[in-house]
Amino acid sequence: MFFKQFPKLLYPFDDSREVVTDIFRRVAPRDKFIVNEFYLDKYSLQAGERPEDVAYKLYGDPEYHWILLLINNIIDPYNEWYYTDEQILRMVEQRYGAGNANATHHWATTERPEICVDYDADLLASGDIFEVTHYEHEIIENEARQEINVLHPRYLNNFLSEFKQLIKR
Repeated sequence: MFFKQFPKLLYPFDDSREVVTDIFRRVAPRDKFIVNEFYLDKYSLQAGERPEDVAYKLYGDPEYHWILLLINNIIDPYNEWYYTDEQILRMVEQRYGAGNANATHHWATTERPEICVDYDADLLASGDIFEVTHYEHEIIENEARQEINVLHPRYLNNFLSEFKQLIKR
């Protein structure tokens, strides 16, 4: 459904030309759809819920999953989507090695836990910094992906019309 709307090109291939879809065309929805809260709702993803599941739940068609990705500026739904606990454990083992889930990823301040800082024994002893493990780091990153913006279903047709116009330019 998504790529059907993209323009076609004649692409030279060997001694002939083939008609191909211009997959390099990227269209961003107008700001009215992505920054205006009037058109958007917040949606909290459940563990294991995929873009297709959410699109079906909201719009009645899993093929509208691309709208969710576009609105949330997600290029790679496999690596930029909300993970299950099992996926996080596998990812931590893959990224940091087996048995390293509880090794130090970084140090953070208690005042601003989102800020990474250098290790300092005095600050650690005073409680001003704390250790964040690889597993904890990935959990924090994952939690930031749990809440997404979704286009309110009543604006679906308006969004689709505008997308079709923009992609043909």
